[in-house]
Amino acid sequence: MSQPWQPQPNEGFGPPPPQQPQGGRGQVPPTVPQPQPGYGYPPPVPGAPPHQPYGAAQPPYGEPPKPPRPNKVWLALGLTVVATVVAAFLYAVLFHALYDAATYEVRQLSFHAPVAGVLIGLGPAFFARRNWGVYILAAVLSLAAVCFGELYGMAMILSEHFTLGGVPAHEIFLEGFEDLLELWRETAEPATYVSLLLAPVAAVSICLVVLKRERKREAGA
Repeated sequence: MSQPWQPQPNEGFGPPPPQQPQGGRGQVPPTVPQPQPGYGYPPPVPGAPPHQPYGAAQPPYGEPPKPPRPNKVWLALGLTVVATVVAAFLYAVLFHALYDAATYEVRQLSFHAPVAGVLIGLGPAFFARRNWGVYILAAVLSLAAVCFGELYGMAMILSEHFTLGGVPAHEIFLEGFEDLLELWRETAEPATYVSLLLAPVAAVSICLVVLKRERKREAGA
């Protein structure tokens, strides 16, 4: 009896049968290669804070630095002008008080001019820090205060001792200013000019001292 015909795998129609993997049964198919992480920062971890790039500002530890105190230039200018008038008047009163009627001389003022300079420089020192324009203005006004203080003090001496109070000091100062200035030049000594120059030096010095202390406070904060 003849055997029934069976079609061969490569004969006939339809798709070819799937090929068996080489190596026998039970072989694990090759895995798909996973992408390797490249160079640079590692991937972020869930829940971790975001990475800060190199050189970025780090949050400060502890208390934040104290901001610098604001400048109040107009307040400093007003205080400087008021202090100039007050210092000039006090200097004139002191100049008049130091006059010796027996010798017709005024005892030398030593530390009074620096005190006037410090008084005038306090406004710019505390309310116009780092403003050199106001510092220089305070120095000029301090020099003017001691100069006009001596001139008005001399007018007070002339009014009391040479006119017997017949001519007020302000009238001598205003109407006879040129004669008063000439008399002051004749009686001034080298020590007088040195004493007057101490006033602007003291005004700028007090500004620099306060500025240095402020910088230390900012650096320590």
